[in-house]
Amino acid sequence: MLTPAARRLTLVVLSLTGAMLACARAEVPITPATPLAASPEVIAQVSPTAAASQDQSPTPELPTATVEASPTPEVTAPVGPTDTPVVAPPPTDTPLPATDTPPPTETPITPPATDTPGPTETPSPVPTVGSNPAGIPENATFTQQFTVSNEGGTVIGRPRDMADGRTETWASLRGGDASWILDLGSPQNVIGLRVWAQPDGGEETTLRIIEVSADGANWGPVYVGDGTCSDVPQCDFLVQKEFVDFGFGPLTIQFIRMHGGPTRFAFAEVKVALAP
Repeated sequence: MLTPAARRLTLVVLSLTGAMLACARAEVPITPATPLAASPEVIAQVSPTAAASQDQSPTPELPTATVEASPTPEVTAPVGPTDTPVVAPPPTDTPLPATDTPPPTETPITPPATDTPGPTETPSPVPTVGSNPAGIPENATFTQQFTVSNEGGTVIGRPRDMADGRTETWASLRGGDASWILDLGSPQNVIGLRVWAQPDGGEETTLRIIEVSADGANWGPVYVGDGTCSDVPQCDFLVQKEFVDFGFGPLTIQFIRMHGGPTRFAFAEVKVALAP
């Protein structure tokens, strides 16, 4: 069932359609009316005279249809609450609670391990016997098993000739203030020294000191001269071409050092006395 407004709109459309067909048959150009939007709110009004003329006239003229369109009310869309875009603020770093940073601690430095020195052998004490050493006991044994070297001076002859058992061969240190060193090869129980002094170029043999050592580094005197040799103090002239004994000890030693005076320091034989 059509509503009155719809029926009126249908009538208007049919009238316009008939007019257009008539114009087409009569070849009369017409300007079509501007179609109205089909809206149930449009109210078309048609002149009753035009409608009657259409019924009575065999050749109806194109009626002039006056269509008054009621103003279309502006349809305002209901304004509802619009979704307001929420602009999310950029994420911010949530500050962490401040904490006290502990100060750096010093790492204790551990000193490198050091080797603990083992017990060292204490060399036998070397007494000073002065300028008048005791004699060598008759039951002492003598050895010439040692090597001979020198400190200072110029070597004349062969040092081994001082330990060959003959007084005809000898060796000398020239230049003065020089030493002969005897090395027994191992510690021995020594009680004295026996020497045969030899003139060299007519010079007398002078002796200042006799020292002994167990290790070749630590020395102690067993004889010190008590005279003067050409203004050199603590120096003695030795009897030449015969044996002279210097007794001391007993001492466990390996080295014996004889230090000469200002003259040539020559010996034909040297013997080491050992405890029986």
